[in-house]
Amino acid sequence: MRDKVIIQPNGRLQKRESAKAQLELEKTLLADRRDYTRVHCPTLAIYVETFVHIINGTPDRNAKLFAWDKRYFAPFRTTAIERVKRELKGVEILMVPGDHQEFIYTARNQIVAAMRNFLGVQKPAFAGDSQLP
Repeated sequence: MRDKVIIQPNGRLQKRESAKAQLELEKTLLADRRDYTRVHCPTLAIYVETFVHIINGTPDRNAKLFAWDKRYFAPFRTTAIERVKRELKGVEILMVPGDHQEFIYTARNQIVAAMRNFLGVQKPAFAGDSQLP
């Protein structure tokens, strides 16, 4: 995560990639169809409960975003999970609370615990993790 941002002198974070690079990444992610059948290793797939980011939204805007998410993204996510289960033998699926942008922070403990379990790690990966499960 630290590689994705530049920490400003005032402590604020700035995205490292340009808007153009982000757009190209999003186009690739939405257009490319991954060939999961070629993956022959254990896999942990993490999915979030919602795609929409509502941190600074008004109640009206958030309601509209959740309605969009329910209508368009939820069926996409369900189809994606079904495909992953079908094509990646023995995949472990982890559903976490939060949105697509913030889930790594809002579900950090759950994700770290699942990754440690998946990797068979018993002790903290670094000193700051000693409080995590």
